[in-house]
Formats: sequence, C-alpha cells, structure tokens
Amino acid sequence: MMPLPSEFIDKLRDIRERVPHDVWLSLAATYRIAPGVPTGTAAANLAASLLNPDQSWALRHALKECEVSSWAEIATAFEVIDAWVSSSPGMIDIVWSGPANGTFPIRRIDQVLYDLLSKAEQRVFLVTFAAHRVPLLCEHLSKAIDRGVAVTLLLESEQASAGQLSFDAANAFKDVSLDKVRFLHWPIENRECNQAGKPGKLHVKCAVIDHTAIIGSANLTDDAFNRNMEMGAIIRDPGVVAGICEHFRTLEQNGILSRV
Repeated sequence: MMPLPSEFIDKLRDIRERVPHDVWLSLAATYRIAPGVPTGTAAANLAASLLNPDQSWALRHALKECEVSSWAEIATAFEVIDAWVSSSPGMIDIVWSGPANGTFPIRRIDQVLYDLLSKAEQRVFLVTFAAHRVPLLCEHLSKAIDRGVAVTLLLESEQASAGQLSFDAANAFKDVSLDKVRFLHWPIENRECNQAGKPGKLHVKCAVIDHTAIIGSANLTDDAFNRNMEMGAIIRDPGVVAGICEHFRTLEQNGILSRV
C-alpha cells in the first residue's frame, strides 16, 4: 500500500474537524466494506446520510484529486486521522469565575471570550438569555465585524419571555453595527408553556468563535463577568463545535428559530 499524499491527508483532517467523532467512525466502517473502486462521487454518496452538503462536497473533491486503490485505504486513513484529532491535547478546559478553591484556576469568562474574539477570523455565534452593560464585548464584536467576521446573535426578549426577562438582551448591543449582525430569536408561538401560562425561556449560554466554543452558566452581563460564581467549559474539538453550529442551523431550517 503506497502512502497517501500529504495534501489528501490534510484535506481529510480539515473535514474531520467539522464532523463529530461517532459520525466519522461510522463513515470509516461504511467505507471499509464498500464494494468497487473508490471515487469521490461514490464516497460522497455513501456519506450522504451522515454528512451535510458542505462536508460531502469537500470529501468528494478531496478524493477526486487523489488516486486511492481501495476503500480499505480510505477507511484506515479515516481511523488514523480520528485518533490524531481525538487525542490532541487541550480539547476541553474548565473556566471558573468565583472564589478560589485550589481545584480550578480562576479564569474570568469575559477574558477568555475577549481573547477568542480578538483572534476571530470566520464566525462568531453568541447565545444568551440576558445581556447588560458589556461595552468591551461590543467593542470586540465591532472589531470582528470590521475584519469581515460573520456575527450571529441568538437572544432572549422581554416580549417572547412573557416578562420573565426584564428587558431585551439586544439592548446591550446598540453600540455594534446592527445592520451587519444576523439576529435570531425563538418566537413565543414555538414555545411550550408551564401551568402558570409562562413560556419556556431561551436559557442557553453559548459562544462559538471559529472552531472553539464556550458553554457555561454565564449570561453576557456585567455581574456574570465580574461578580457571580460561574462555571463553563472551553471546547476545542472542531467536530463537537461543528455539531453545536449544525444543531442551531437545523433549528432555524425547521422554523423553530427565526430571523429578526
């Protein structure tokens, strides 16, 4: 078996970084028993039920430019690349804001967020229940927008929360060029209500910056950044991060989330 070209391996690695671990290994198992001679089109067709259109396109073109003699070669390459990506150090870090206890180092969540935003190149996706008094966050978002970064905000509103939120989270971002921001919301008609008639809350706290995500307890507020006891996780596994983005994209496609 001849070594596969390094360019082909690099392309597969780029695709793996956008595909969850279990899906990638399912593909490897599928390819290992596939009949016939491997082609880019055949690989994409076999992956159609597991990959989104962008991932399928990338896989088709990666194989189109590389001569591979057997499906077993592809399957082995998939397994090796998965092991490499999955074993990369620093995939998950804990972020803790609050009293020191000697277990987790204190890392202010806002500083972690700002560090990532300052290096953003492609996308910023923020989800929060509440937002208030975050001028430095607005400054970082404005700079990212000026660099051509695509910014999307999924925010809770007072109206959609039926008064469970005191004011619209969007009010905190008035200093950002709002015409260049993509806003999403969860319409009240798409929410279930409790026995008191109150709708469910958009209570997610999540940030995706390029291929890194922060998921935790902190809203985008001055209290959360400076005074509260908050915990979160920094996730650097590109496949997991891609899955988070795909989850919200599907919610929008299915009409559960809407553009403002």
